[in-house]
Amino acid sequence: MSINARCKGSVWLDDLALTPLDPDSPFDVAPPDPSNPIVGSWETLPSHNSLGSKLDFGSDGSFTSILGVMAGLEYAVDGSRLRTSFVDLSGKSPDYTTSIRISHDTLYRTGTDLLGKDLVMMRVHSAAPHDNTIGGVWWFADSFGAVQFVAFGQNGRGLFRLPRMSCSGTWTASGGRLTVTLNGSSAERAYSIDKGVLTVTSADGRQIQYKRQVPP
Repeated sequence: MSINARCKGSVWLDDLALTPLDPDSPFDVAPPDPSNPIVGSWETLPSHNSLGSKLDFGSDGSFTSILGVMAGLEYAVDGSRLRTSFVDLSGKSPDYTTSIRISHDTLYRTGTDLLGKDLVMMRVHSAAPHDNTIGGVWWFADSFGAVQFVAFGQNGRGLFRLPRMSCSGTWTASGGRLTVTLNGSSAERAYSIDKGVLTVTSADGRQIQYKRQVPP
């Protein structure tokens, strides 16, 4: 039983259209607080099934959890060509190359959606004036309406996230015990932090580890 166990629900999207909004991004982080080591954003360590969660502990006692698909990737840009490959614990996927065009806050990937149309990606946060580089966080909706995010780092490495479920509540921590309250129900877990890794122990003794998340 994980810290996300009380977060339930489904979301159905219909007639979704891309508009230049500023959606909540799984790459946005809660800033750490030197006076309380648990404050900030944490993400589950990589796993073979690519499923994981992000936990945000706010200094004001607010708590947010996002559950979804997580995957690392490598990329390279050569002129108008973008080469990407996903990387997980089981190895590296084949390279995938597409033509791209960047116009400030819009990234066009030629003919890459399921219908053979251009995939249009929008920056989560606006770029600086005249910034036409790929670096940053982008979001897009696939042919089924699922909103996805890709963060391109400046070092040829990136991250892909597909949020599937999110919930918000409050948290408190004292004496090695963490209490999270969601929808009026509270769950208490033992926790520890060592060398930048948060370990949460579930009621049945299973341990889940999270690493502190920083902006990509």
